[in-house]
Amino acid sequence: MLTLSLSETKDRLSAVIDDVEDRQELVAITRNGRPAAYLMSAEQLAELEDTAFWLTVPGIQESLADSRQAVRDEHTLSTAEVLQWVSDGMPDKAI
Repeated sequence: MLTLSLSETKDRLSAVIDDVEDRQELVAITRNGRPAAYLMSAEQLAELEDTAFWLTVPGIQESLADSRQAVRDEHTLSTAEVLQWVSDGMPDKAI
């Protein structure tokens, strides 16, 4: 993460925005030596909003934990199995 003072940011705003957008770099903007604001790309903000949304879905944390455990236990499906499951209309009981 890049850290710039407010005055540096103002002096180089266009270049700073280019860096944020091109490199997906988060910039901390300081005032009197302390972080006052952060600058991020529109793409990073959209990703953050998506993450925040999914974290509000009831049961998502448990579902993710179950999925991680299934991968560790090698209880996964091949691409062909998933495609067959979808073509079968995604019955309630997975393969």
